[in-house]
Amino acid sequence: MSTKSPGQQSLEIDWLTPQTREIILLAQQEAEKTGTPAVQLEHLLLGVLSEGKSLVAKQLQSCTLDMATLRAHIDAVYANNFYFKEDNPPFSQAAEECVQNAIAMITYYLTRYRPSARVAANHLVLSVISHPGIQRLQMAHPTQIATLRLQITADMEPNFLRHSENLLHPPPAREVPKPPTWKRANTNVRVHCPSCQRPIQANWKYCTYCGHHRTKVCPNCSAPSPAVADARFCIECGHHLDP
Repeated sequence: MSTKSPGQQSLEIDWLTPQTREIILLAQQEAEKTGTPAVQLEHLLLGVLSEGKSLVAKQLQSCTLDMATLRAHIDAVYANNFYFKEDNPPFSQAAEECVQNAIAMITYYLTRYRPSARVAANHLVLSVISHPGIQRLQMAHPTQIATLRLQITADMEPNFLRHSENLLHPPPAREVPKPPTWKRANTNVRVHCPSCQRPIQANWKYCTYCGHHRTKVCPNCSAPSPAVADARFCIECGHHLDP
Protein backbone atom coordinates (compact mmCIF):
# COMPACT_ATOMS: atom_id res chain seq x y z
CA MET A 1 0.00 0.00 0.00
CA SER A 2 1.48 3.30 -1.07
CA THR A 3 2.18 6.06 1.42
CA LYS A 4 3.30 8.55 -1.18
CA SER A 5 1.68 11.93 -1.68
CA PRO A 6 1.67 13.75 -5.01
CA GLY A 7 4.96 15.56 -5.46
CA GLN A 8 6.36 14.23 -2.17
CA GLN A 9 8.72 11.44 -1.19
CA SER A 10 7.56 8.18 0.33
CA LEU A 11 7.58 7.85 4.10
CA GLU A 12 10.66 6.26 5.64
CA ILE A 13 8.80 3.25 7.02
CA ASP A 14 12.03 1.56 8.12
CA TRP A 15 12.02 3.89 11.13
CA LEU A 16 8.53 2.73 12.16
CA THR A 17 7.73 -0.16 14.45
CA PRO A 18 5.51 -2.89 12.96
CA GLN A 19 2.68 -1.58 15.11
CA THR A 20 3.10 1.96 13.75
CA ARG A 21 3.18 0.65 10.18
CA GLU A 22 -0.10 -1.12 10.82
CA ILE A 23 -1.53 2.12 12.24
CA ILE A 24 -0.61 3.96 9.04
CA LEU A 25 -2.26 1.29 6.89
CA LEU A 26 -5.37 1.46 9.06
CA ALA A 27 -5.36 5.26 8.73
CA GLN A 28 -5.47 4.86 4.95
CA GLN A 29 -8.37 2.45 5.29
CA GLU A 30 -10.21 4.97 7.47
CA ALA A 31 -9.68 7.62 4.79
CA GLU A 32 -11.12 5.20 2.23
CA LYS A 33 -14.20 4.65 4.40
CA THR A 34 -14.86 8.36 4.84
CA GLY A 35 -14.17 9.11 1.18
CA THR A 36 -11.75 11.96 1.87
CA PRO A 37 -9.21 12.71 -0.87
CA ALA A 38 -6.19 12.20 1.41
CA VAL A 39 -5.18 10.83 4.79
CA GLN A 40 -5.64 13.64 7.32
CA LEU A 41 -4.31 14.00 10.86
CA GLU A 42 -7.56 12.72 12.33
CA HIS A 43 -7.23 9.54 10.27
CA LEU A 44 -3.91 8.82 11.98
CA LEU A 45 -5.68 8.98 15.33
CA LEU A 46 -8.39 6.70 13.97
CA GLY A 47 -5.66 4.30 12.87
CA VAL A 48 -4.33 4.23 16.43
CA LEU A 49 -7.81 3.46 17.76
CA SER A 50 -8.45 0.83 15.08
CA GLU A 51 -5.24 -0.97 15.99
CA GLY A 52 -6.27 -0.72 19.63
CA LYS A 53 -3.35 -2.57 21.23
CA SER A 54 -1.11 0.35 22.15
CA LEU A 55 -1.19 2.23 25.43
CA VAL A 56 -1.86 5.50 23.62
CA ALA A 57 -5.01 3.97 22.10
CA LYS A 58 -6.34 3.37 25.60
CA GLN A 59 -5.32 6.91 26.54
CA LEU A 60 -7.29 8.28 23.59
CA GLN A 61 -10.36 6.38 24.71
CA SER A 62 -9.94 7.52 28.32
CA CYS A 63 -9.91 11.12 27.07
CA THR A 64 -13.22 10.48 25.24
CA LEU A 65 -11.48 10.89 21.89
CA ASP A 66 -13.00 7.68 20.60
CA MET A 67 -13.73 6.61 17.04
CA ALA A 68 -17.27 8.00 17.05
CA THR A 69 -16.03 11.42 18.17
CA LEU A 70 -13.25 11.55 15.60
CA ARG A 71 -15.47 10.36 12.75
CA ALA A 72 -18.09 12.97 13.63
CA HIS A 73 -15.35 15.60 13.60
CA ILE A 74 -14.12 14.42 10.19
CA ASP A 75 -17.67 14.54 8.81
CA ALA A 76 -18.06 18.12 10.05
CA VAL A 77 -14.67 19.44 8.96
CA TYR A 78 -14.15 17.65 5.65
CA ALA A 79 -17.77 17.47 4.50
CA ASN A 80 -17.01 19.51 1.38
CA ASN A 81 -14.02 17.36 0.49
CA PHE A 82 -15.79 14.02 0.17
CA TYR A 83 -15.52 12.33 -3.18
CA PHE A 84 -15.90 8.89 -4.70
CA LYS A 85 -13.97 6.35 -2.72
CA GLU A 86 -10.54 5.49 -4.05
CA ASP A 87 -8.15 2.77 -2.97
CA ASN A 88 -4.98 3.79 -1.15
CA PRO A 89 -5.58 7.54 -0.74
CA PRO A 90 -2.33 9.51 -0.49
CA PHE A 91 -1.14 11.22 2.65
CA SER A 92 -1.91 14.90 3.04
CA GLN A 93 1.03 17.22 3.56
CA ALA A 94 0.13 17.65 7.24
CA ALA A 95 -0.12 13.88 7.84
CA GLU A 96 3.21 13.24 6.14
CA GLU A 97 4.83 16.03 8.16
CA CYS A 98 3.60 14.38 11.37
CA VAL A 99 5.18 11.05 10.47
CA GLN A 100 8.42 12.74 9.42
CA ASN A 101 8.50 14.77 12.65
CA ALA A 102 8.03 11.59 14.68
CA ILE A 103 10.90 10.01 12.74
CA ALA A 104 13.05 13.08 13.40
CA MET A 105 12.45 12.69 17.15
CA ILE A 106 13.91 9.19 17.02
CA THR A 107 16.77 9.71 14.59
CA TYR A 108 18.14 12.78 16.36
CA TYR A 109 17.98 11.71 19.99
CA LEU A 110 17.02 8.13 20.78
CA THR A 111 19.49 6.54 18.38
CA ARG A 112 22.32 8.00 20.46
CA TYR A 113 21.21 5.97 23.46
CA ARG A 114 18.99 3.29 21.97
CA PRO A 115 20.19 2.30 18.50
CA SER A 116 17.23 -0.03 18.05
CA ALA A 117 14.63 2.66 18.84
CA ARG A 118 11.84 3.15 16.33
CA VAL A 119 8.78 5.37 16.04
CA ALA A 120 6.08 3.99 18.32
CA ALA A 121 2.41 4.89 18.44
CA ASN A 122 2.89 7.41 21.26
CA HIS A 123 5.52 9.31 19.24
CA LEU A 124 3.14 9.47 16.29
CA VAL A 125 0.21 10.72 18.38
CA LEU A 126 2.40 13.32 20.11
CA SER A 127 3.45 14.60 16.70
CA VAL A 128 -0.18 14.71 15.55
CA ILE A 129 -1.55 16.67 18.50
CA SER A 130 1.39 19.10 18.25
CA HIS A 131 0.82 19.88 14.57
CA PRO A 132 -0.91 23.19 13.67
CA GLY A 133 -3.29 21.26 11.41
CA ILE A 134 -4.98 19.67 14.42
CA GLN A 135 -6.08 23.07 15.71
CA ARG A 136 -9.74 22.54 14.83
CA LEU A 137 -9.91 19.32 16.83
CA GLN A 138 -8.03 21.01 19.66
CA MET A 139 -10.50 23.91 19.69
CA ALA A 140 -13.41 21.47 19.83
CA HIS A 141 -11.84 19.32 22.58
CA PRO A 142 -9.19 21.44 24.38
CA THR A 143 -9.34 19.64 27.73
CA GLN A 144 -9.13 16.18 26.17
CA ILE A 145 -6.12 17.11 24.02
CA ALA A 146 -4.31 18.68 27.00
CA THR A 147 -4.98 15.61 29.15
CA LEU A 148 -3.81 13.30 26.38
CA ARG A 149 -0.57 15.25 26.01
CA LEU A 150 0.13 14.95 29.73
CA GLN A 151 -0.53 11.22 29.70
CA ILE A 152 1.73 10.62 26.69
CA THR A 153 4.65 12.67 28.00
CA ALA A 154 4.44 11.41 31.61
CA ASP A 155 6.84 8.51 31.01
CA MET A 156 9.14 10.17 28.46
CA GLU A 157 12.68 11.18 29.31
CA PRO A 158 13.16 14.91 30.07
CA ASN A 159 15.92 15.33 27.47
CA PHE A 160 13.78 13.66 24.84
CA LEU A 161 10.85 15.92 25.74
CA ARG A 162 13.00 19.04 25.43
CA HIS A 163 14.25 17.94 22.04
CA SER A 164 10.72 17.06 20.90
CA GLU A 165 9.39 20.41 22.06
CA ASN A 166 12.09 22.26 20.11
CA LEU A 167 11.39 20.13 17.07
CA LEU A 168 7.60 20.35 17.12
CA HIS A 169 7.44 23.96 18.33
CA PRO A 170 10.56 25.71 17.00
CA PRO A 171 11.15 29.24 18.30
CA PRO A 172 10.30 32.00 15.85
CA ALA A 173 13.14 33.09 13.66
CA ARG A 174 14.84 36.22 14.89
CA GLU A 175 14.52 39.05 12.44
CA VAL A 176 17.85 40.48 11.42
CA PRO A 177 17.58 44.28 11.45
CA LYS A 178 18.25 45.81 8.11
CA PRO A 179 21.13 48.28 7.95
CA PRO A 180 19.98 51.87 7.66
CA THR A 181 19.93 53.24 4.17
CA TRP A 182 21.61 56.58 3.99
CA LYS A 183 20.42 58.90 1.31
CA ARG A 184 23.18 60.75 -0.39
CA ALA A 185 22.88 64.47 -0.12
CA ASN A 186 21.86 66.27 -3.23
CA THR A 187 25.03 67.97 -4.38
CA ASN A 188 23.50 69.43 -7.51
CA VAL A 189 21.76 72.33 -5.75
CA ARG A 190 22.68 75.50 -7.61
CA VAL A 191 23.59 78.79 -5.95
CA HIS A 192 25.37 81.89 -7.23
CA CYS A 193 28.89 82.99 -6.41
CA PRO A 194 28.69 86.24 -4.40
CA SER A 195 31.73 87.54 -6.29
CA CYS A 196 31.13 86.77 -9.97
CA GLN A 197 27.43 85.86 -9.71
CA ARG A 198 27.89 82.74 -11.79
CA PRO A 199 25.88 79.61 -10.89
CA ILE A 200 27.90 77.13 -8.83
CA GLN A 201 27.07 74.03 -6.77
CA ALA A 202 26.15 74.50 -3.13
CA ASN A 203 28.86 72.14 -1.82
CA TRP A 204 31.73 74.00 -3.51
CA LYS A 205 33.99 75.85 -1.08
CA TYR A 206 35.60 77.91 -3.82
CA CYS A 207 34.14 79.31 -6.98
CA THR A 208 35.63 77.47 -9.93
CA TYR A 209 35.33 80.58 -12.09
CA CYS A 210 36.84 83.34 -9.96
CA GLY A 211 38.41 81.47 -7.05
CA HIS A 212 36.31 83.26 -4.46
CA HIS A 213 36.20 81.53 -1.07
CA ARG A 214 32.52 81.10 -0.38
CA THR A 215 33.03 81.04 3.40
CA LYS A 216 34.51 84.29 4.69
CA VAL A 217 37.58 83.59 6.82
CA CYS A 218 39.80 85.77 8.96
CA PRO A 219 42.91 86.83 7.00
CA ASN A 220 44.93 86.67 10.22
CA CYS A 221 44.01 83.27 11.77
CA SER A 222 41.86 81.71 9.00
CA ALA A 223 38.97 81.16 11.40
CA PRO A 224 35.55 81.22 9.70
CA SER A 225 33.58 84.34 10.32
CA PRO A 226 30.26 84.02 12.16
CA ALA A 227 27.19 83.64 10.01
CA VAL A 228 25.72 86.96 11.08
CA ALA A 229 25.09 90.06 9.10
CA ASP A 230 27.64 92.91 9.23
CA ALA A 231 30.30 90.86 11.08
CA ARG A 232 33.35 93.17 11.32
CA PHE A 233 35.79 91.42 13.69
CA CYS A 234 37.13 87.86 14.00
CA ILE A 235 35.65 85.93 16.89
CA GLU A 236 38.97 84.12 17.48
CA CYS A 237 41.65 86.82 17.26
CA GLY A 238 39.68 90.06 16.97
CA HIS A 239 41.26 90.97 13.63
CA HIS A 240 39.32 93.37 11.45
CA LEU A 241 37.43 91.59 8.71
CA ASP A 242 37.21 92.99 5.23
CA PRO A 243 33.68 93.91 4.22
